[in-house]
Amino acid sequence: MNSGFNYYALTRWTSHCSKVESSPGSRFLAALEDLDLCELLKTPIRYRSLEDYIPVLQQCINIADWKSSHPQLQRHISRYRLFKDGFRVQIPTSLQTRERDEMKMAISVLKYRVCLYQPNMYLSTLDLYRPKTSWDVISVLMNLQLSPEDVRIVLRSLWPFPTILPLDPESQSNEMRSTVDAVVDVRFSECHKEITLQCLQIIRMESQHAKDRIIYAKYEWINHLLKTTPSKETLSVLLRNLSLLQSSEDAEKALVWVKKSGHSGSRNKVIQALTERTVELVDVEERRKPHSKRYCFSCICLICASGIESLNHGKIHARCLQFPVIPSPS
Repeated sequence: MNSGFNYYALTRWTSHCSKVESSPGSRFLAALEDLDLCELLKTPIRYRSLEDYIPVLQQCINIADWKSSHPQLQRHISRYRLFKDGFRVQIPTSLQTRERDEMKMAISVLKYRVCLYQPNMYLSTLDLYRPKTSWDVISVLMNLQLSPEDVRIVLRSLWPFPTILPLDPESQSNEMRSTVDAVVDVRFSECHKEITLQCLQIIRMESQHAKDRIIYAKYEWINHLLKTTPSKETLSVLLRNLSLLQSSEDAEKALVWVKKSGHSGSRNKVIQALTERTVELVDVEERRKPHSKRYCFSCICLICASGIESLNHGKIHARCLQFPVIPSPS
C-alpha cells in the first residue's frame, strides 16, 4: 500500500469515523471490533518520527468522545477508553544506561507535546502556526534539560518506543512484564497540572521569558488547569490566580469545572470569587466594545439634510464628534 496513504489512514481514520451517520452499518461495527488500538500504537515501523506518531496517539485518546454523538457504539467504545487518562511506556532491559536516559527524555517530550494546546501558537502579525513555540514551551517544562532545538530534534527523530500500553496493569501479559525493567506512566491530569504550574511561574517571571512563551502561558494556563482532576490543591491554585483570567468565557468554563468538583468545603468560596470575577470581566469586555451611535437628534437631522460635509463646517456638536459618523442617505 502507498506509504503516503498509510500515514493519512493512521492520522485521519477517526476523523472519518466521527462523520458516520447515526446508524452505522454492520461492516463499520465489525471493523471497529477488529481494530486493536494497542497494536496500532506499538508498531514503530509505521511512523517516520515521534512527531508523526503524536497525531495517531491523540486520535486514539479522542476516540472515546464518540459516545455522546453515537450512543449505539457504547459497547465498542469501551475498549477505546483504555487511553483516556494516559498511557505507559515500556523500557526494554536490553537498553544501555545512556539509551534508557535518552528514552526517558523522549517520553517527557512526547507527553508534553500531546498535552500542549496549539490554537494560540501563532506569529504575532501573521495567522500562521509556529511550531517553534511548542519546542520552546517544552524546553521550559523540562527545566531546560533540552534546548528548544534539542526538542525539535527529538520530535523529528526516529520512533524510539517499542511499546505503548494503557495504564491498566491488567492489560499487560506476564510475558511483557518480564521483558522490561522500567515502566513510565504518563497520566494526563498530572501532566496538565505540571504545565499549569509552569505557566503561572512564567507569568510571575515575565522578564526572564520570551514573548511567545509568555503569550502561551497567559492564555492557556486555565485550559490546562481545567484538564486536571479537581482537588483542594487545584481549587486553591485557581482561587489564587483569578486575576489572571483573560476573558469572561474562561471564567465561565472554570465555574462549570468547579461546580463539578466534589470538594464542597472549598468549592463554595471559589464559586463566589469566580462569579464576582466573571462579572468584572463582562463589564471590562462591554466597555471595550465600540460606542453605539449616540448623536443628538438635531445633529442627526443636520447630517441627513446636509451630508457628511457638515462636519467640516463646525455645525455638528463637539460632543457628537466622538461617535461614528452616520453616512448620508443615498
